[in-house]
Amino acid sequence: MPDSKVATLNKNKTAMSTINEYVPQLGTSIQTGSVLHSKIFNQNFGKIGAASTVDGQPNFLNTGIYAISGESLEDGQVFVNDDNAGRTTTLELYYESNQADETPDTSVIADVTIDSNLGKQVVKDVTGKIGEDIKVTVPQKDGYVADKTTVIAHVNPDGKITTEEKVTYTKKNTSEEKPGNNNQNNNNQTDNPNGNNTDSNLPSHYNGLVGTMKKPVDLYDFNNGQMTKNKQRQLADHTDWKVDQIITLKGIKYYRVATNEWVKDSDIYRYVAQKGIVNTKDVEVTYLADVEDKLINNRGLAANTAWKYDRIAYLGTNETKYYRVATNEFVKASDVINN
Repeated sequence: MPDSKVATLNKNKTAMSTINEYVPQLGTSIQTGSVLHSKIFNQNFGKIGAASTVDGQPNFLNTGIYAISGESLEDGQVFVNDDNAGRTTTLELYYESNQADETPDTSVIADVTIDSNLGKQVVKDVTGKIGEDIKVTVPQKDGYVADKTTVIAHVNPDGKITTEEKVTYTKKNTSEEKPGNNNQNNNNQTDNPNGNNTDSNLPSHYNGLVGTMKKPVDLYDFNNGQMTKNKQRQLADHTDWKVDQIITLKGIKYYRVATNEWVKDSDIYRYVAQKGIVNTKDVEVTYLADVEDKLINNRGLAANTAWKYDRIAYLGTNETKYYRVATNEFVKASDVINN
């Protein structure tokens, strides 16, 4: 067994699997985590023979088999009766180093491939830590405008960095390429007397989906380079909308949901319509958040359970990646395992 000075047993990663070879219809069973650890290590074995210790230390293999099978240990032997014939049991113990200099560096550098209507776009040498979601800058294409400036990518345990978002490039027209023309949607000189406004006062194509939250969302009309609140119409709470354009004015992003009807990015959240299954980890409770990225205190998901999701949402000011598992219940992507 490892020296306790240099390694510590991780109780939550103790694992046992049983394969029924002679009676395959019984299948394979797997137990993991602290409950299994208690079953194996908290038994009162007493003096059941020399097999209970090796050099004064517990013989975890034999005691583990005793805890699993219920068989007595005598002189290092385990009695196997007919009920256990053809059954293979594997006990796994997970140790973690106590030495700080052995802690692995979880940072990786990898290329990120983004799907687009102009083919796959590759962003070279992106850096991120395993398990985190990061923002990746969308490559610019000469003569084209992308429908978004960044995408959310996930750093996977295998060192790959992947994104589920897609980018649409639209060919620039002449009026977009020549500032100072008579197009009413051109740069608004009142924002900057020198005409060097950094906002994207021209709408860009954006192919995506957004959802509203707990209150009706104001709509805005875009005229003469300015947004004016529409006093007659709003979007209902908890509704979904397709957007086709994006524009930035005075540092605020707006998405177009209908002809000359726009919403602020702070009033909605972006999402991708995708279905799948995620599994919770071996922790007592996996907490949920609502659509406003606020913790739900009165319920959560049990350990080692599977949950269907119907969308991938990016919530809060940092656009943290979540999976939606119920109408207004989201689980953080970093808290679950995506199959």
